[in-house]
Amino acid sequence: MRRPGMAAIMLMMCAGAILPACSSAPRRARHIDTPPGGGSCAFAPVAILVHPLSRLVIQPGKEPRIDAHIEMRDAAGDEVKGAGKLVLELHRGSGAFTGAGMRQPALRWETDLADAQENSRAFDRVTRTYRFELTGIAETIGTEGGLRLRAVLTTGDGRELADEMGLDR
Repeated sequence: MRRPGMAAIMLMMCAGAILPACSSAPRRARHIDTPPGGGSCAFAPVAILVHPLSRLVIQPGKEPRIDAHIEMRDAAGDEVKGAGKLVLELHRGSGAFTGAGMRQPALRWETDLADAQENSRAFDRVTRTYRFELTGIAETIGTEGGLRLRAVLTTGDGRELADEMGLDR
């Protein structure tokens, strides 16, 4: 013979074991140390990338432009937001322009990502990149040779992070 109260007791014991896992109390964050040897934040950008989404846009009846996507990554390789002065340069020609023999850019754009409103406006949450529409390039793209987009971020602590990428016509 079964006891009718035994099933209820078993059900209450199971619920008592499961329900605390459904607590709505927030979890406490663990402290994460800054990288050794540096005073900067563990999540500060250590590299930038001219993202492959960057492209030259030429549409009939419209001014040509470059859609530039700049990605920042922390020491773990994760996408992060960053602050500092971002300079975007458009160079004529092909091949890398970094190093001692770097040429003057054909065009240059600057933005202050240390400004919270500008930083928020430029950040694209879907792609996790900073997105910029670079205009005024019609004369530059009309010349022979390739085009390279170079990005340089100077952080608040003076570090300079740079990358570049060729753009197809």
